[in-house]
Amino acid sequence: MDVNDPASSPSGAHFIPQLPPLDSESIPPFLDSIELEFELYIRNGPNRKVLSPRRRAEMKDILRNPFIQYPKEVYPDSKERSRLCSLKNWTLKHFLLDDNQIYRKPETVRGTEYNQRYAACTYDSFDLITGTHRGLHHAGMSI
Repeated sequence: MDVNDPASSPSGAHFIPQLPPLDSESIPPFLDSIELEFELYIRNGPNRKVLSPRRRAEMKDILRNPFIQYPKEVYPDSKERSRLCSLKNWTLKHFLLDDNQIYRKPETVRGTEYNQRYAACTYDSFDLITGTHRGLHHAGMSI
C-alpha cells in the first residue's frame, strides 16, 4: 500500500496524498541514533524481507539475464552454486525489473491480492519508513 496514493488506501481509510512541507521548523520522525541502530539491526539481524546490497545485485543480474548459468568452472563451490541456482529460480518466479528497480510481482496470497510492490534494500528502508511516517502525518516525537 502506498500511503501517498489515495487509490491504494484500504477500505474506510483516507490518506492525505502529499507529504507535509519541509521547513526549518520541521520535526524529524526519528532521532539520528535510531537510524543507525535500525541500519545495524537490518544488516546484522535475522531479516528476510529487506534485500542486502549483494542479494539485490545478484537478483538484478538474474532479471537482466534470465538464462544465466552458474558453471562448475566459475563456481567450484557446490553450496554457492546451489544457492545461486535457488536464488535464480526464486527471483524469476517472484520478481521483475522495472526502471532498473526490483519489484515483487503482483500475486494473490490466501485470497489477498497484492499489487506489484517495490523490494526494499537495506540502504533505503529507513528512508521509506520515515517517508511513510511523514505521509501519515506521524512525523515528530512527543515529549
